[in-house]
Amino acid sequence: GLGRVAKALGMSIHVYDPFLPQAVVDSFGATRHETPADVFRACTHITIHAFLSPQTKNMVNQDLIGLMPGVAPDGTKCGNHIVNCGRGGIIDEAAAAAALQSGKLTSLALDVFDKEPCGATPLLEAERFQGSPHVGASTIEAQNRVGAEIAGAVLAALDGAPPRGNLVNKDVQPKFAAPKPKM
Repeated sequence: GLGRVAKALGMSIHVYDPFLPQAVVDSFGATRHETPADVFRACTHITIHAFLSPQTKNMVNQDLIGLMPGVAPDGTKCGNHIVNCGRGGIIDEAAAAAALQSGKLTSLALDVFDKEPCGATPLLEAERFQGSPHVGASTIEAQNRVGAEIAGAVLAALDGAPPRGNLVNKDVQPKFAAPKPKM
């Protein structure tokens, strides 16, 4: 995943996630922070992987962006960069556009917006903004692969086998019997 790519590039991984088990944080050699503000103070490159809730609505605002250091711990002036891989509405779009305009934010990439389909947003006028219309997984290849994976998972479940791949909430999943013999 993204953490492995960041480590391969020599980046350190910083995490704020009150729900993530410490064992997962430790497995990446990541630094856990107590608040989003602590992450923004420590990082020049931030990816958002959150769901939209009253607590996360416009969470990435002028105050948080203003905390970003723009300089890596080794002294490299690399600017401040944010990618939202979560939901639209987490980034305060007006604040992000102003930060791009002022140079506080070096780049911003979104494929989700506060209002979709995306209408008038100041981000569309910003030079260092990259946006796409929430179609990250909408290629023909991705849709074919997802369809095949779903069909395979349904057939496996009907056969009594546990789902393959990334199974979330394993502790609340039903216990699966051994696969039935084929006739």
